[in-house]
Amino acid sequence: MTKSVGTVIVAGRRLQPTPVFDAYWRFATARQQVYQARLSGDPPPWTTDAIMAAHRFTNCYRAADRVSQYLISEVIYRGSQDPAEVLFRILLFKFFNRISTWQLL
Repeated sequence: MTKSVGTVIVAGRRLQPTPVFDAYWRFATARQQVYQARLSGDPPPWTTDAIMAAHRFTNCYRAADRVSQYLISEVIYRGSQDPAEVLFRILLFKFFNRISTWQLL
């Protein structure tokens, strides 16, 4: 277990981060580093952490994942840009949230 950081003062309030808080931000930082290395074109492995190396995690930026990129480029910006039409396409796509289903439609 990692040792928690010391007391910090935020907006005049004295806070004592917990080990869980500390672990979360260490994980978030490691995930961001993997994302940046992959985006830069660095060859794997991007980390020495066995779990981070073996498993896929949600992208650091939600809009960067494959399905969200498809939603943006193929659903939102294709077809009529009438606000009601765009909203309808977004809601329809998000109902099933699968590229293959959208393509069948």
